[in-house]
This record gives sequence, C-alpha cells and structure tokens, in this order.
Amino acid sequence: FPCNLDEAHRDVAVDVPAAIADAMELAVLAEAYACESDAEMPETAQSARQVVDLTGQVAAAYYGRSQ
Repeated sequence: FPCNLDEAHRDVAVDVPAAIADAMELAVLAEAYACESDAEMPETAQSARQVVDLTGQVAAAYYGRSQ
C-alpha cells in the first residue's frame, strides 16, 4: 500500500491505501468541525461525513464487505 498512516508519529503504522487514509483523516476532521466551539462548522462537517460515507461505499464495493 502506498500510504503509511502514522500521523501522530507514535510508532504505530497501519499500511492502508491512500484513499482510505484520506477518508480516515476526513472523518476525524468531520467530528472536529461538528464539535461546539469557535471553529464549529456544521455544514462542513456534514459534507465531510458524506464524502467519508461515499468512500466507504466505494471501498466496500471494491474490497468487499468484512464478515
């Protein structure tokens, strides 16, 4: 896989396809944007969740669903 997901640099690496890593990062951002704060952006959070959901559907179709 081309992407090494270790953004926190804690020596825990998970090799995943770049699109899955991007979706995971976007899911974290979506949750951050949804939190009540000065940086709250509910519309952006909703859009990010939709992209994450779409990526999940594409991944399930490509890789198959887990059992």
